[in-house]
Amino acid sequence: MRFTILMLALSFLACGSDTDSGNGQAEQPPEDTTRQPQQPPAEQVQWRDYSNNNYHFEARWPEAWRITATSPGEPLVAVNLYSPEQENQIELPLNIHTRAGLTHLSAYPKGWGTSLPGGKQLTLKEYGQDTPASFALDAENSYAFLLENGQAWGYLLHPAQPPAGWADEGYLFAQIAVEDFKAQCYDEQTGEPLPMDECDPMTGDSIVRRGQLQQPDARIIRTALAELSFFSPEQERKPLSDLIRVEQPLPNNEISSPLQITGEARGQWYFEGDFPVVLQDMDYNTLATGVAQAKGRWMTTDFVPFELTLEYGDAPDDERGYLLFKKSNASGKPEMDRSYRVPVLFPPKD
Repeated sequence: MRFTILMLALSFLACGSDTDSGNGQAEQPPEDTTRQPQQPPAEQVQWRDYSNNNYHFEARWPEAWRITATSPGEPLVAVNLYSPEQENQIELPLNIHTRAGLTHLSAYPKGWGTSLPGGKQLTLKEYGQDTPASFALDAENSYAFLLENGQAWGYLLHPAQPPAGWADEGYLFAQIAVEDFKAQCYDEQTGEPLPMDECDPMTGDSIVRRGQLQQPDARIIRTALAELSFFSPEQERKPLSDLIRVEQPLPNNEISSPLQITGEARGQWYFEGDFPVVLQDMDYNTLATGVAQAKGRWMTTDFVPFELTLEYGDAPDDERGYLLFKKSNASGKPEMDRSYRVPVLFPPKD
């Protein structure tokens, strides 16, 4: 494994622990003794653009939230984008063991060798569910962290290839605030609760994290991950409007299955005459996938028409979603990834 992490969940207790190590009962952390202030829905958030020219990534983040970065010469390189709700209770730079009541998306371009957070964790290969990230991931070295109810409260994401300026060990970490958070250790042999200071995951004891995701924050994290992209410092980054144009469906049009999709894209958007298209719900979960085919000679820098008929099953309860048009990227380099989203509407359910 190129990113060495000690599977030692006890360091979770030493780094911003949210549990009581004295009596075996998971104590509600200070920031969770009252219900967390609810953020507005992601679609009502005012977003701003963030670009980091040292580590060549771009992101969108709520205008009211905070962005901090260490200088490139410091031993630990971290870029933290985070909710201001718990600002007076955190220490910067943020690591992957921050308090459960904080939402943040952080980049560690040179890596940060530490243990994984305690609780259930699966590699993305084991997890088998979609993540919002639009760039290629190393599924064997990326993780989803789960609450007892199966909700993913966090992701540790390794790009499939290191972006420009990143080390092999570099990664992103996303955390969604959890309301009414509690954690409890259980003995491997008996299944009985254990005091946290007696918990030893290395011998089989398990830590269970409980609570509920702050749904507005969950959507903000998903949106931020979906919009995050890498770029090459040597290449001009053309606007998407100069690379792809979708003629059907138009933004915010109501759609139904089978969906006819047409448009045009410059030749470099294709590889072997096609590129992938994904239909997503409002939370960026995949509903259907397809391949758009060029309707002409694609080995050109000019615009080339494309078309696709996409079929999907039941529409989501939330009547909003996205069509994601992904640039074919045979190189696998994250800075070569580009994607274009078109918001769509599903018919209301009776």
